[in-house]
Formats: sequence, structure tokens, C-alpha cells
Amino acid sequence: MRDKNGNDLTTIQKSADPVWTLSFCPQKFDTNDNLLIAGSWDQKLSIFTVQGGKTVKPVGADKDLGFDPCSIQFYPTGEYFVMSGSDKQITLWNKEGVKLGKIGEA
Repeated sequence: MRDKNGNDLTTIQKSADPVWTLSFCPQKFDTNDNLLIAGSWDQKLSIFTVQGGKTVKPVGADKDLGFDPCSIQFYPTGEYFVMSGSDKQITLWNKEGVKLGKIGEA
């Protein structure tokens, strides 16, 4: 991650497979920490808290998806996000990383 001037702040290390999609939660809830959701081509979903833009901590274990995530987008309230991927489905998740169901498919 970089600051507004392009200086390195921190690096999130996951796996040898690339992180393909990520999204910051638009809302802050119990703390001033930002919530970051990352999907990578190791077919996993990862949740992180970002404190002060410099300290990144994982929240729980990575979620095994069984497909490559390609896009993640939060709802404006920050409570939910949608994800699409190589499984050709659009799924609804809560901010804790619990899959709530399928809402569409291609």
C-alpha cells in the first residue's frame, strides 16, 4: 500500500498467486480501522484490518472459495459485498466473510 505521494507504507503478503481483486469497506464500524477484502488466484478470500494505513492484520483464516475471484464490490453501507469469479456466479457476502447466497449467474 502507498500513501497519497506514492511512498510505500506496507505490503500484504499472501501467496505466490496474484491478488486479483480487492476492496476497502466504505464504512468504519467499531474502530477507526479500515476493512480490506482481497481475493486471489489461490482461490481464497482474505479479510484484513488496516490501522492507520500502516499496520495490516488478517481477520481470521482465509476462506476457500473453489474458484478464482475476479471482482469484489461493497454495498455503500459496508455491511455486505458482492463477488464474482471464474465460477460465473455473483454471490452476496457479509463483511465478516460469510457467504449469504447466489444472486446471479452468467
